Amino acid sequence: MNKLLLGDNLEVLKTLDEESVDLIYLDPPFFSNRNYEVIWGDEGEIRSFQDRWSGGIDHYIYWLKERVGYPTQKPEALLDRIIKCAVDESDIVLDPFVGGGTTVAVAGRLNRQRIGIDQSVQAVKVTELRLDKQGDLFSVVKKI
Repeated sequence: MNKLLLGDNLEVLKTLDEESVDLIYLDPPFFSNRNYEVIWGDEGEIRSFQDRWSGGIDHYIYWLKERVGYPTQKPEALLDRIIKCAVDESDIVLDPFVGGGTTVAVAGRLNRQRIGIDQSVQAVKVTELRLDKQGDLFSVVKKI
């Protein structure tokens, strides 16, 4: 199952069997300068959809130790904890916005199957290099 896919995640997800994934780690990218859809407009909803990180980008980057060249990378320790708590070995982890590949890299080290999807060629290349560097040679890049 271990796949790294270049394409629109909505299109890729349509090709997966129902109930075939055990954990979806979905983390919208920070600092995207996007205006997310707000439905009800109450203060809590507006705050949850704002694109911000306390302390600014410099604070966020400093917080990360294991940089691979992708601006929205999350700490490996965070993903390690989430994956260990949420799924068993050999379960399938999906990251539909793979970015720098932290989710799939950590899932691989924890003996979980994984699927990474991104529509950015840069994100897929950064992830592919990261996986190759850690000796994870599963990565088959397909354009969907």
